[in-house]
Amino acid sequence: MKAILLAVLSVFLLNCVGVAQDTTDPNDNSADAEAIMHVVKDFIEAWNRDDVNSFVALFMPDGELVTPKGASKTQQEIEHVLIEEHPEIFFATNLSETVDSIGFPEPY
Repeated sequence: MKAILLAVLSVFLLNCVGVAQDTTDPNDNSADAEAIMHVVKDFIEAWNRDDVNSFVALFMPDGELVTPKGASKTQQEIEHVLIEEHPEIFFATNLSETVDSIGFPEPY
């Protein structure tokens, strides 16, 4: 179950909304890291409340969610899958925040 939740969170973070860019210092990723942690916090809160609407709102319109039953590639598909699967497979599951570090690729 932990592996599935980790996979869902990983795919989600690759499709998340609102990652800021700090243009003052190209080597300072603190604003990006803060934005990522904010999305992780919102993700966990929506999941733990079983709040499908808030969860879906965190995805870009063409975001992708991968679950044990397959991939959903739009917000509408994500909403449909969560309405069906969340009560069945994941209802009353709880996530907690455990982010050891956030890494960024080196600039070219």
